[in-house]
Amino acid sequence: MKRTLRRTVVEKILFVLAWLALGVGAVGVVVPILPTTPLVLLASALFAKSSPRFDAWLRTTGLYRSYVVPFRETGGMTARKKVTMFAVTAATCGVSFALVDVPAARAILAAVVVGMGAALALRIKTITPEEEARFGARRQGAAMGE
Repeated sequence: MKRTLRRTVVEKILFVLAWLALGVGAVGVVVPILPTTPLVLLASALFAKSSPRFDAWLRTTGLYRSYVVPFRETGGMTARKKVTMFAVTAATCGVSFALVDVPAARAILAAVVVGMGAALALRIKTITPEEEARFGARRQGAAMGE
């Protein structure tokens, strides 16, 4: 019985975190400093653990189809998206680095930039715009509510 109560509490926390990640990811569509794709991926993973119903719903949304499906299907990103993501992150961390005079915070910011650069260069496959375009019709259809 205790395990069931714990599971219920954990599922509720994951559900709230999923909505938080989805909300911030949705804001990331118009605010370039927020990474939409990773946040929507996180929301999907959290919904999968907490609410299969909302996970199924999320997978039908245009936001999911536009940002997550191409990444999941190809396992990669175009070079342009990688450079843009890295540049925005590096610029944001660079401003923070300049404004913060705490050595530990500066070390974390530097580690984030180095880690992201390494992940983008070594772990995430670079795909051509043509490979990404295979999902263009799906994205446009999703955006039009089809």
